[in-house]
Amino acid sequence: MEYLTDQRLLSAVIEPFEVFQVLNSLNPNKCKGFDNLPNRILKICSQSLATPFSLLFNFIFSSEEYPTVWKTATVIPLLKTGSQTEVQNYRPIALLPSLSKVFEKLLHKHIYNYLEHHKLLIPNNSGFRKKHSTLNSLLSTCNNLYQAYDSILSSRIVFLDVSKAFDRVDHTCLLFKIQQLGIDGPLLNLLSSYLSQRSQIVLINRTLSDLKYTSCGVPQGSVLGPLLFLIYVNDIAKNIKESISLFADDTTLYYSAKCLLHLHGVLSQDLSTLYNWLKVEY
Repeated sequence: MEYLTDQRLLSAVIEPFEVFQVLNSLNPNKCKGFDNLPNRILKICSQSLATPFSLLFNFIFSSEEYPTVWKTATVIPLLKTGSQTEVQNYRPIALLPSLSKVFEKLLHKHIYNYLEHHKLLIPNNSGFRKKHSTLNSLLSTCNNLYQAYDSILSSRIVFLDVSKAFDRVDHTCLLFKIQQLGIDGPLLNLLSSYLSQRSQIVLINRTLSDLKYTSCGVPQGSVLGPLLFLIYVNDIAKNIKESISLFADDTTLYYSAKCLLHLHGVLSQDLSTLYNWLKVEY
């Protein structure tokens, strides 16, 4: 294994005050997951539950096994537009167990703080990060294009979007990239368990479908999913010669030059590099 950092994150210790903060911040109006445990109860009883839940969460860390009952998502299809008989016209909303999301928030906090503190996430990606938004990506791109315009350079820009990118994430590849960033040992084993044997069940008109298992993708509706996706695409800028800007899976390539032939050549090479990355990853 070729690590990209000398730093390591092997586990985490959850304190009662951290659990209390998360429980107390829960939205009581959120729908229940497969466990039928409402956020309202967790929020009301946050002070009493903080210590026993911290013991439970620390036991999960020590066992390196993610609870199986937390891996089932209840999927509710919501009609976006068009005919009700066409599957593609529905948006799936995944509801995960409430207690699972509480634990994920605490796990997310420790992993995200580690990655940010050691500057392990590329600055090009503004998606799902604190103090970042689409505005960061837009301002950076516009500033570079305006500077090129002032220097009388020609510019070209290419916008890319991977269809269903979150559902296509390969777990083996993702775990390899997580380990490269120094997240190893018990925590890596826990994340491996978190990703494996996940299932979903569809709810329509109070009727449940059969249970189906998923073999790839980051869990939809999860707290950890977006962060895991950031790690997955963290090396996307590798070998890209010119400017690249990302917001989650939305990718922008751009370049400025006086010679149009050179400009097109560089962009074509970067697109080929990106295509090869996508072919391997997806």
